[in-house]
Amino acid sequence: MYLRLFSVKVHYKNIPEYFHFYKTKAMPEFAKAEGCRFAGLLENMDDPEKMISLTLWEESGQSSQFESSNIYKDLLEENKTFLSESSDLNIKTAEEQNIEVATYDVTARTDLIQQFPDDSEKMKVRILSIKVKDGQIDAFKKLYIETIIPEIKDIPGLSYDYLTESVTDQHEFISVTIWENEERLNDYLEKGQFKKPLQSVSYTLDEI
Repeated sequence: MYLRLFSVKVHYKNIPEYFHFYKTKAMPEFAKAEGCRFAGLLENMDDPEKMISLTLWEESGQSSQFESSNIYKDLLEENKTFLSESSDLNIKTAEEQNIEVATYDVTARTDLIQQFPDDSEKMKVRILSIKVKDGQIDAFKKLYIETIIPEIKDIPGLSYDYLTESVTDQHEFISVTIWENEERLNDYLEKGQFKKPLQSVSYTLDEI
């Protein structure tokens, strides 16, 4: 499994239209793409102009194949019309339009998303960036798989939990949890249920 993050900054006046574009044009194409198990548009709660398209793929080659298609190129071209300072952009690739793209291996997971949920608009995603110390990578992954996942997999409202490993930096991991709705996520955060799992791996961490 591969997780793909596609980060953009949308002009505030275009936010409603960008949501509509992603829902009606981008998501249907992701849903039809071979190997794509999930796609969602994430909005930064502190800066609504910052958006992340998160996709999960069975294999990295399937993501690359989709991104080389004319369908994806057309989506990318239309995407530029919503971005901040987009009138100054002459877009050919993601890098040329100042879009951050990152790919991560899925190291551990609670479950696979078999299809796009009907109520995906209500779902919330929490992303936790983790840096692991030298010499502690194997210990961290073992603890996450054997300790953290069993502890959190039955938390009410938690639909999926993924630990992803950067393909370019062996010390960089991202914990991605997908929740049924905002109420369930807030309940998890307010009760501090994330503290105990983090304590179990704290000695392996460089920073969070």
